[in-house]
Amino acid sequence: MYKFCFVIAILLASCSGLNQHATNDFPENEVINKGGKYFSKKHSLTLDVAVSNELVRFDLYDTSNNKLAEHCDSPFASAVHRWFFILDTAGNVWFHSSDIGVSVLWKQQATHNYLRRPILNDSITRLIPNAFMLALPDSVRGYYVK
Repeated sequence: MYKFCFVIAILLASCSGLNQHATNDFPENEVINKGGKYFSKKHSLTLDVAVSNELVRFDLYDTSNNKLAEHCDSPFASAVHRWFFILDTAGNVWFHSSDIGVSVLWKQQATHNYLRRPILNDSITRLIPNAFMLALPDSVRGYYVK
């Protein structure tokens, strides 16, 4: 009986942590709108999205687990509103939330650091990837017509 309880306890402990380390593919130009860890081998990035207490929080890491950007750099998005991330072909991470708007984590090519930039000017608007533009609600897309 002791062995049986011990085996059950080990199984329960190992199963409880399965999703904590699960990593999903972070493909370019595809919508990410669920919590989880998303890895891009091409760009050596991990996007860690946590949805809790009706808020969306995120952290962006490189392969050495150095934090490149985090939700503290921007307002929290509400999980009860529409939100999503898209990785573009240059390694920039685009974010939309219907409550706080559109922004991009812009990859600095020289340093590989990321800066959060709101989409407020024409030079950035022209760089919005088509996949991101198509994922935006119609009411928002009109503001960012290329």
